[in-house]
Amino acid sequence: MRDIATVLVKYGLTDYVRVLRLDAGISFARDILFKKKAAILRRYTRWQRLRMAIEELGPTYVKLGQLLSNRNDLLPVQLVRELELLQDGVPPITAQAVRRVVERELGKRVEDVFLEFEWEPVASASIAQVHRARLHNGQLVAVKVQRPNIEQVVEADLVMLTQLASLVEKYLPSTRFLALNDIVAEFKTRIRIEMDFTRELLYMEKFQNLFGDTKYTKVPRGYRELTTRHVLTMQYIDGIPVTDVIDDGSGYNKKLLALRGARFVLEQVFVHGFFHADPHPGNVMILPGNVVCFVDYGMMGRIRPTEMEQLRAMFLGMTNRDARSTAKALLRLTKQLGHVSVNDLEAQVFDVLDEYLDLALEDIDLAGLFSDLLSMLHSFQLVLPANLILMMKALISIQGIGVRLHPGFNLMQLFRPFARRLVLAEYEPKRLATEAYRTATDFRKFALDLPADLDQIVELVKHGNIGVKLRIQGLERLRSTLERVSFRLVQSAVIAALIVGSSIMLGTSVPPLWNGMSLFGLIALALAAVIGMVSVVTIVIRALRQ
Repeated sequence: MRDIATVLVKYGLTDYVRVLRLDAGISFARDILFKKKAAILRRYTRWQRLRMAIEELGPTYVKLGQLLSNRNDLLPVQLVRELELLQDGVPPITAQAVRRVVERELGKRVEDVFLEFEWEPVASASIAQVHRARLHNGQLVAVKVQRPNIEQVVEADLVMLTQLASLVEKYLPSTRFLALNDIVAEFKTRIRIEMDFTRELLYMEKFQNLFGDTKYTKVPRGYRELTTRHVLTMQYIDGIPVTDVIDDGSGYNKKLLALRGARFVLEQVFVHGFFHADPHPGNVMILPGNVVCFVDYGMMGRIRPTEMEQLRAMFLGMTNRDARSTAKALLRLTKQLGHVSVNDLEAQVFDVLDEYLDLALEDIDLAGLFSDLLSMLHSFQLVLPANLILMMKALISIQGIGVRLHPGFNLMQLFRPFARRLVLAEYEPKRLATEAYRTATDFRKFALDLPADLDQIVELVKHGNIGVKLRIQGLERLRSTLERVSFRLVQSAVIAALIVGSSIMLGTSVPPLWNGMSLFGLIALALAAVIGMVSVVTIVIRALRQ
């Protein structure tokens, strides 16, 4: 905590330190750091300084910042833009360390497994780095090697993040709608999955089964026998990053690449409900023949059947300009942090639909549409599930890549057939038959269970065992305030009693006497003064901290 506080103070974020009560352990260095922060305050904005502090705190905090960059629905736009710039670049680990990890995980000497192994990494990040190698059968592979002891470092950081989230919710009640503890819990799950390379291999294999290799897409093959929790071996993709195609692009059809990449992502999201959640330019490779290939399968997103059902309802409502149906679907898709007026939400949804649905498809700004939608949800304290935020982020990312490849590109033009497919799926005979069967089964179960349930209720009523249990939330702050008020009232009563009692004893010269004054009266008066001073100091300190 002291290290975290010192970094925050270094970048002029002293208010965070004070509010979260982190400044107790850095009193010695605080004054020196406060003097040095003036230049930083002048040169950088608050959000820039927060991003710089996160980068200095280390890889776990950077990964959390990158996750939070997807939460456009919760965080200010300026902060999200800074979080998107977070870099986890770290120096690569040594060849000796790489050898130790690979040989420990695979149980063989590097030379026995690989015909060639390039010790200079082709990519290096905070969790792992990638080396090019060649198997004895001549196949080129990429070997992803996890940094030694990174799991212990991350687990220690996760403990600190959990404590920080609790401190923020405790001392900044206005942030409770952010559900920071839920975000940290989600982050724990994601980063632990990312550090387990066997899970990434499973994702890659599922992607291969769903999409395979087509004339316009490629999915790298993983090597199960050469993969463990800390080492991943996969087919080496000998292509060029899409950023190089954007900058040069000689020999490639940029418009065709934009269309193929977008169709690929839309098919992932709306057909299979399983998508690459991080399709930024660094993870998109281009192969000869204008073939698109995604790499790095550590972060994947899923859309559950019930969520896909509500997405269908939402798109159907949007197509029919039915604000009420769209609003109801949004309510089912989101988590409600407070009371929501359905009528007010319906009115806001109508305004958004009215603004965008009259535009030609090529004129619709996808990022703007999602931004307006998230802002609307935020105003009603509605929170979308993280996987749907990732879906939006993936669509915005591929839209951005498409525009950079071909300025006239617009994802919404390709979206129409997929939206139509979602809407028509609502009326497929097979789906209707399945729903009818499910409804009949549920009703049959309800009818069979009803007599036993009624009998149980009657027995409870006979024996007087039915009661009502009420739980009122949000009273913690009120209770705390009442406790403080009660304590101060008792203090005031005690002080008043001491003053009155001491005055009587001093006035009547109650023995024993000291210099002609009652000794007990003097003691009572001094005690009243001490209690009064302590009370005043406590009130002032509490006011300053707030």
